Amino acid sequence: MLPLVALVLVTAGCAGDIVVPNEKQLEWADAELGIMIHYDMQVFNPDYEFRQWGTHPDASTYNPDQLNTDQWLEAASKLGAKYAVLVAKHCCGFSLWPTEAHDYSVKSCPWKDGKGDIVADFIASCKKYNIKPGIYASTSANGYYHVDNPGVVQPGSPYTQAEYNAVVEKQLTELWGNYGDLFEVWFDGGVLAEDRGGAKVGDLLIKMQPNAIAFQGPYGHPNLIRWVGNELGTAPENCFATVKASDR
Repeated sequence: MLPLVALVLVTAGCAGDIVVPNEKQLEWADAELGIMIHYDMQVFNPDYEFRQWGTHPDASTYNPDQLNTDQWLEAASKLGAKYAVLVAKHCCGFSLWPTEAHDYSVKSCPWKDGKGDIVADFIASCKKYNIKPGIYASTSANGYYHVDNPGVVQPGSPYTQAEYNAVVEKQLTELWGNYGDLFEVWFDGGVLAEDRGGAKVGDLLIKMQPNAIAFQGPYGHPNLIRWVGNELGTAPENCFATVKASDR
């Protein structure tokens, strides 16, 4: 089975450059099969659209009272998956761990009286079934903060870009610092570069999860992988796509 995303290696733009995957990128490619688990607010409110700013469902809407992360990872193990990625924060902005950055998270929902942590449960189940853990936390969109691609606070939001950047850095510090080593971190939608007003993501990633594969991560990270380029997930074999540094 071909991976759903492809390695993208950066060249300096010289005609004679030959770029090959690094050790971590090869390890990711050799894993071959992984799964993604998306258990966002829309599971409980399917009609919610994050770009309808200010209409996000109340945190109390989220109530996974029959949650069993062992069942997720047992199924993944039987499937033959070598790694799993949990969507800890998607475009809605609701956070599946009790973040200290804001109240729109599992700490404000009825599940376990606000004392639950789905990310912690997921990591524990990954260890139990010998599956490498990954975490998805989009920085490019956030309905709660009125943020749209590529991570820009929209006009009329009650929050400033600086306030949102601080939230991004706080949440990534929690996710990358509190749950152990990660096999992969997902951004999706890319990362707003610091020189374009974005949060300080690149240095934080190198500091806290230097060995993790970074899907759609900050430019210049050594372990980058990118979207394969189509929704079918098809790519030619040995697809080590290259891009010029000037094309970032």
